Amino acid sequence: EMFGEPGANPKGFGRKTVKKLVKNIRNEDPGRFPDKQYSYVDISSVDNQLKVITVVKSILGADAPSRARQLLQAQDILVSTVRPNLNAVGVLSNGLDNPIGSTGFCDLRADKEFVQPEYLFEICKTPFFIKSLVNVAKGASYPAVSDNDILGLSIPLPPTSDQQKFADLVQKVEKLKEKQKQSEIQLANLFNSLMQRAFRGELT
Repeated sequence: EMFGEPGANPKGFGRKTVKKLVKNIRNEDPGRFPDKQYSYVDISSVDNQLKVITVVKSILGADAPSRARQLLQAQDILVSTVRPNLNAVGVLSNGLDNPIGSTGFCDLRADKEFVQPEYLFEICKTPFFIKSLVNVAKGASYPAVSDNDILGLSIPLPPTSDQQKFADLVQKVEKLKEKQKQSEIQLANLFNSLMQRAFRGELT
């Protein structure tokens, strides 16, 4: 509603390639640090429905797979380069110990001078984004795109002030969702406690 469909770009925003909106990612070979503990994020870590990073593996550098190379940061947007039609996209949360990502991802680290990560993340979930990657994917049985395919996509770039308003709204919604989640956990704990008391005959 704020920006319109990105492919049609009805509000006439200027466009830039993703490459011009993100920072370079530093790589590291965990094998050089065999005793270092990493939080490894691979394709299986992405929940395709919720668009979040879920299960993260804790590994030692000595045990790291050859694909574990990209040093990640909170708010990085990870886009799977395999089967783009599935739109395996997620955002890295805070609190991970030395997060390192598979090279099966294109890691988009928003340069906040130009683009807010919340806006870029929403673009990555749109039908426009998915279709654009599907159209350039190579391979019939195991379609895949390259990092350059993703970085080369041209997307609308609204004014920074509008992006910030959008980011503020997203953050408010996320806080509400987290409160709801905590309430659901508390209700579940209360229910379990009441059930145990009922089985012990403590409730009348």
